[in-house]
Amino acid sequence: LLTWRVAQERVPWGVLLLIGGGFSLAKGFESSGLDVVLGSAVGGVVHKVTPLGLHFFIVFTVTLLIQLMNSIATAAWVLPVLAAASQHSVMNPLELLLPATVACSLSFLLPTASPSNAVIFGKSRDLSNPLRIRDFVRAGLPLTLAAAAFAALMSFGLSRVVFDAGAPFPRAMCEARQVNCVWVYVPGVVQGRHVDGQACMPLDESDGEVCKLWSGNVLNIADVPSNLQPGDAGPALAGAAYGGPAPEPEAEAASAEEPGAEPAPTP
Repeated sequence: LLTWRVAQERVPWGVLLLIGGGFSLAKGFESSGLDVVLGSAVGGVVHKVTPLGLHFFIVFTVTLLIQLMNSIATAAWVLPVLAAASQHSVMNPLELLLPATVACSLSFLLPTASPSNAVIFGKSRDLSNPLRIRDFVRAGLPLTLAAAAFAALMSFGLSRVVFDAGAPFPRAMCEARQVNCVWVYVPGVVQGRHVDGQACMPLDESDGEVCKLWSGNVLNIADVPSNLQPGDAGPALAGAAYGGPAPEPEAEAASAEEPGAEPAPTP
């Protein structure tokens, strides 16, 4: 059996606390709703950045965060924030999650960047010439910068060639129970592609009565049919998707509008 003395001397408690702290931090973000708030703030600006610039920004930001908070803790709270941002912006989640996931492996700069770095830094205390933080920085800074630039280009290439992250919000993900999303057959242009149906995200301030499309237009969920087949959406919905006014309904027959009009002859 494992005795307390052996556990106290041999078990790497610092590494365990480092890993457990990351999961606790992520749970705190989720329980407090901070991931949704930050995701809404990030989702409001992602449309203003080019796809390649977005990958560079996410990779370098996450790379900086993992040096200070370690990769596990950063991934535990950054990924839920970016997932919430993708829902708020009605953007394919892979466009945000893929570069962040790749960047979580670039922990080369500081001892706090990963549990393995912390173990090496701690074990070096037993050496006659222990490692110092500046030793990590001197060797890790050039590697981190080069790896971050390469990772941004690689994630952008993979997102276009392999994962098709430039596509609209996936229907399968929209219909998942974990995602607050409504799939509506509203034709329009989403991320440069013509679609017959698209994701529509319910707005919290409306108690879920209205939802927002990728274009930013707001629709009343009760008035939008979600059980049509592609190509069956009416012209009013098409106008809403493109942001234009809905066309007026066709005028009724003159016999129904004018009480004095003569009835049409019966064949």
